[in-house]
Amino acid sequence: MSGGDERVVLTVATRCGRLSAIWSGKAGMPRSESKPSDVKGIPMKKRTYRKISVKEVEVENLIAELGSGRVVLAIDVAKVDMVAAVVAGDGRVVRTIAWKNPTENGLVLDLLAGLGRGGLLVEAVMESSGTYGDVLRHQLVTGGVPVFRVSGKRTHDAADVYDGVPSLHDAKSAAIIAKLHLDGASRRWEPLSGEKRRLKAAIATMDLFREKNQRLIHSLESGLARYWPEVTEVVELGSATLLALLARIGGPRDVSAQAAAARKLMLGMSHRLMSEEKVEAVLQCAQTSVGLPMLALGAGHADDAGWRSASRAQGVQKSEGGSRATEREHGGSGAGPRDWQDHRRGAGRRCR
Repeated sequence: MSGGDERVVLTVATRCGRLSAIWSGKAGMPRSESKPSDVKGIPMKKRTYRKISVKEVEVENLIAELGSGRVVLAIDVAKVDMVAAVVAGDGRVVRTIAWKNPTENGLVLDLLAGLGRGGLLVEAVMESSGTYGDVLRHQLVTGGVPVFRVSGKRTHDAADVYDGVPSLHDAKSAAIIAKLHLDGASRRWEPLSGEKRRLKAAIATMDLFREKNQRLIHSLESGLARYWPEVTEVVELGSATLLALLARIGGPRDVSAQAAAARKLMLGMSHRLMSEEKVEAVLQCAQTSVGLPMLALGAGHADDAGWRSASRAQGVQKSEGGSRATEREHGGSGAGPRDWQDHRRGAGRRCR
């Protein structure tokens, strides 16, 4: 180094996660270097997972190994290949059993009944995911076995902590579910009442029709943009009045040619809540529409047929009820939804 004032040179290096600094100055100035400390890892207990068929389990031997008190059946739910850990109250995984759902569920119930007769307090726990475990859960509750549930996310998050390996498989998942339950991270899984089940079924049916309704609305919107772009400025897209008008009368030329029938239909579908001014505006835009001329359905043009069918199906759902639409769709009445009439049949369509 050149002469001058004393100066300090800081050298930073990363060693084993620590910051080491080397200080130096003029010749003869002492220099010290910090040494990295030795960090020893905490060894993880190695776990082995071995499954046996439920048919191979001997109840007497199992009772002897479990001891007395509490026993937990922790179930990793699957569509067919079920796996469960039989865990003692002190947390020991005594057996890991496998069976076929639902054909071998009875063997599991017999095993639990045998444990109960041996003086053990039996509990079952499973993840609250999907419907594959519903049958077994119902059988357990019917057989008097209390059922608990744990969060699937908690099971996933605990994988690395449990044995130091982040991966999951059925036997390991069952053991983790049991540990979470014994640690108090579960809650009782009570069966739904009949009223709540009916409500859930009604909501599922409503969601089914809502999704179909939305797809048809999108198809109808693109068709109206081509054939009758002005009408959505007057009547809301998807309204029962517009859908009935398209399904039962037709496009703008049909509405213009059948003005009296169209007026009666719009007033009837709106329960006369639609103002006369709006009715006249619809009839006027039908006469002056700049949209493409529509072709008869029988002409075989798919672009015309697509939006006509969409409006007809919408009319069925909105004005005649979802149940009748479902019946037609699935052939319950022997026929599908009525095709939209061509121009020659339009005048004869009855307004209901």
